[in-house]
Amino acid sequence: MASPALQAKAQALNARLEGEAKTSIDAMDRELVRPIARQSFACVVQCYDKAGKTGPTNELEQCSRQCQLRYQGAHSVLQQVNDAMCVRP
Repeated sequence: MASPALQAKAQALNARLEGEAKTSIDAMDRELVRPIARQSFACVVQCYDKAGKTGPTNELEQCSRQCQLRYQGAHSVLQQVNDAMCVRP
């Protein structure tokens, strides 16, 4: 069994690592994922503008899905990194 001092040091290091991981993930979200999300949502708005009130629903849905692919991929990667680092919000 480790000494209480060693356990306290390990816990402090673990807390520091978790804090640094959360800071890094937050930065990736703000600087990488959010701009992609904004572009995706702007693209979806363009789909709606293009379809108007008379455009076919299936074309609108296909356009919207296509717009969201890049964001979904970026968000998925960020979530995998988050899960791998075991950082909880």
